[in-house]
Amino acid sequence: MYGSDLYRLKNSDTKLKMTNVDCERLKRNLGYSIKLYCHESLLSFSARAQAVLEHHFHNHTFCDQRWCKYKECTPELYEEAKCRFRCKVKNSDMYEKLLEIQDKHTDPKMLAQINHQFDSQKNEAINSSISHVAPKNITFCGTCSLQYRIAWVVLCDSVGFEEATIQVFNKIQPNVNLPDAMKTYLKCRDEKKAYNRQYQNKKSVKVARRKRANENIALELAKLKADSEQGVTYRSGMAMDDAATAGVRRTCKHCGLPGHVQARHKACLKNPKNIAAAAAAAAANPEQQFSRQQVEAATTETEKDNSDLAGKF
Repeated sequence: MYGSDLYRLKNSDTKLKMTNVDCERLKRNLGYSIKLYCHESLLSFSARAQAVLEHHFHNHTFCDQRWCKYKECTPELYEEAKCRFRCKVKNSDMYEKLLEIQDKHTDPKMLAQINHQFDSQKNEAINSSISHVAPKNITFCGTCSLQYRIAWVVLCDSVGFEEATIQVFNKIQPNVNLPDAMKTYLKCRDEKKAYNRQYQNKKSVKVARRKRANENIALELAKLKADSEQGVTYRSGMAMDDAATAGVRRTCKHCGLPGHVQARHKACLKNPKNIAAAAAAAAANPEQQFSRQQVEAATTETEKDNSDLAGKF
């Protein structure tokens, strides 16, 4: 929601001169703030969240010295870094708009919902596991089979494959002994899962993963900018008015004018509304001069109506 509000502001008010880089940096700052300080008290958590916007505008009062090198730096370094941050004076309108979004998402009532050390997106983390046991190309909706499959995934994620299998078999037959081969297989799966989780939590792996994500974001932004300069963007009527990019404007086969292709377009001379308006204007002002296309369109439409009327009789 925070990122959506940022991009919505960027696209709705072009006078702010807000860019995609601003949105991505603010999203990153908020994510880091939640990850670092979610275990602190709500009062401290709310104070730490102020650094999300203030750091972006070169105010490091709320920053933490552990990650902000401008928290306590020399005046020369502080002045040199001004080009890397937004200015509250030059970008005052942007700051006021962003402050409204910041206050909305850092309200103590909203921060209280994430002021814990648990993962609030556990359902997303096990989504792939559920898709593995309940493929989406098979309909399980409303069946007990779907409930059992989801329960099995949750149980394995909570206590591990080996313990989950033992608990299920004990429900069927108490004090059951699993074969050694099955125990070895389930234990290997638990060890592999624990290793993957430990490997993904390594700092070097996280840095490399974040670096790849930033590179992909930079490539997408560069591609989006290049496409925008070339006019390869989505907009209403994009296939009709691309004379600058395509070189040729599409022509209406009904009236012969460029810029549209259908007779119901408001600029088409064969549009019934335009024909009626031209006929009414001609009846009101007989001496008024009309263009050749308007006269031909009105004549053709009148002849067509007469022929249809004659065919009925």
